[in-house]
Amino acid sequence: MSESIFKYPSFGKWIYKQSAYSTNEEIAKSIPRKGINTNILLYTHSQTAGKGQIGKKWYSGSHKNLSFSLMLPIQHLPANRQWFLNMTIALIAKNWIEKWVETEVKIKWPNDIYVGNKKIAGILIVNNIKGSDIMNSVVGIGININEDDFPTDLPNPVSMFQITRKEFSLNDLMADFILHCENEMDRLGKLSFNEIKQLYTASMYLLNYESKFIIDKDEPISAKILGVEESGLLRLLVNGEIRLFNFHELKYADL
Repeated sequence: MSESIFKYPSFGKWIYKQSAYSTNEEIAKSIPRKGINTNILLYTHSQTAGKGQIGKKWYSGSHKNLSFSLMLPIQHLPANRQWFLNMTIALIAKNWIEKWVETEVKIKWPNDIYVGNKKIAGILIVNNIKGSDIMNSVVGIGININEDDFPTDLPNPVSMFQITRKEFSLNDLMADFILHCENEMDRLGKLSFNEIKQLYTASMYLLNYESKFIIDKDEPISAKILGVEESGLLRLLVNGEIRLFNFHELKYADL
C-alpha cells in the first residue's frame, strides 16, 4: 500500500473539555455538516463515563490520566478490512507507551495495551461506514498516566507512574502523543495489510503461551494463542485443534 489509509497527515483541530461524559460521544458532536477536512482531537482530564469494549466502562480518574478521542477521516479502506485500522491504532498506542515506560509493551487482543500482566491502556474504535467503505473513525483512547490509587474492583490496572516512579505533565504527554500519532499514521498507514498483521502478531500478549480461557461460559481450559485472522478473529489452539473466536466468545480466565 503506497498511499496512507489516513486521509489527512495532521491534527488541525484540538478541543479541550474541562470535563466530559464520554470523549467519543463528545467528539461526534464536533463533526461539521459539510464534512471533515482534518483530523480532530478532543481530550479531557476528567472523563466521567468512559466506555470500553462491549459495553464495559473505562476508569479515567480525575486529572491523573489521559482520556481522548481522535476523529480520523479514512480513505481506501473497505469495511471488510476494518481490522487493518484496529491493528494500526493499537500499534501506534503500544509504540508510544513503550517509549515512555522503557520496557516491553504488548497488545492484548483485540486492542488493550499491557505491561507485564497489567493493563495500562484501552482503545475503543467506532467506524462510520458508507456503502462498502469506511468514511471516518472515532478512536477513543484511555492511558493510565499518574494514577497510583486505582479502585479495588479493577482487576489488573497499572500506570506509567507506577512503572517509572515519575510524574508526568498530561498536557505535555498529549502533545507528544499527537506528534507521535502523526508520524506513525504516515509510516504505518502506508504498509500492506500483511505487514501490519505481522507487526501486530509479534506484539500480541501471551502469543504462543499456554494460557487459561473461558469459552462458552464453561470451566477454564488451556489454550495457546497462535495469532489473528484477516477478519480479526483470534486463532487459538484448543486440545490440538485450531479454533477461531470473536471478542465476545471467550474470556481470559486469569485477567
